[in-house]
Amino acid sequence: TIDAKDATSGIKSKDGVTYCVVEGKAPIPLTKEQMESLDWKSYDAEKGIEVGKNKHFVVYARAEDNAGHVTYASSDEIVYDNTSIDEKDIVIVSKNNSAITVGESVDLQIYVKDAAPSSGIKSISYVITDANGDSLTEEITAFEFNDPDSPTFAELAASKTVDITVDAGINSVEGLKIAVTAIDNAGNSTTRTMPLSECQNTVEIFVSYGEGKPTVEGEEKDYYNQVRTATVTVTGRADVLRHTTPVLKDNKVTNETVEWTLSENNESYTAEVVLEDGTHSLLVEYTDVFGDSHDFTPPKAVVIDTTAPTGTVMVGENKWDKIVELLTFGLYSSDKVTVS
Repeated sequence: TIDAKDATSGIKSKDGVTYCVVEGKAPIPLTKEQMESLDWKSYDAEKGIEVGKNKHFVVYARAEDNAGHVTYASSDEIVYDNTSIDEKDIVIVSKNNSAITVGESVDLQIYVKDAAPSSGIKSISYVITDANGDSLTEEITAFEFNDPDSPTFAELAASKTVDITVDAGINSVEGLKIAVTAIDNAGNSTTRTMPLSECQNTVEIFVSYGEGKPTVEGEEKDYYNQVRTATVTVTGRADVLRHTTPVLKDNKVTNETVEWTLSENNESYTAEVVLEDGTHSLLVEYTDVFGDSHDFTPPKAVVIDTTAPTGTVMVGENKWDKIVELLTFGLYSSDKVTVS
């Protein structure tokens, strides 16, 4: 709501109070000219101001009294977030891609992302259960936002990564599960439950050069006499791959023109790149949301050569006459020649 008063002349009865909603920006000082250029709308105190769901916005207000004096004001940043965090945006993996072994402690990493417009992550907690869903631990808080009196939008955490450890005493039987609950600052809550044994993050990378073997296979390089198309595939867990994109380098230079396609089930990225004449040493880099790098370089470089060799024959100075004499007269003789 907007409340405007003027004790002397009073607020104009028509368009005395107007407003403008600006999305996606923090309130910033505006000049008079900038304020006047905004799309002002008449304010109805009974209807208030209607703003759609899932918005990040600022409301500017303009009040004019009957004497023609104008005052401008703005609200703080407002986030209207009525959408819970997507379950796929709660990612749980073993740290450093470590194997998960019953009877041993397990270091895990949890990544949570609150999609825009984000009200920020308020807390991340978890509980370990047995195969039947019975809790083996109390609910443990791994992260809690220390809410200042009036946080700015920049202070809200749209994503957060936390490290936890499941002790060997808990991880003592098969079939354990971890249930992670993420709550945003608007109060929306989401819980994701997954088997502890499936928390390992395995990323695999493959490179192929189409059908057919190389024209010549070498120890360090393979040679092709035609242009080839390299197909690069990165596979992994859908909840991991959907957050970051691979990078393809050729001779250590990043190929910015490569278009990566994420499969419909989010379990693989694919890219194709045409290899022209020259030597190609490919490097595929994939860094996940936890900063872990999964890199791959084919064991051999690839040489593409689509042109035949060219050359010239050089004859030294003063030798051409002797060659001509030999070619012209050297094959003639008055003697009988017997070829056997």
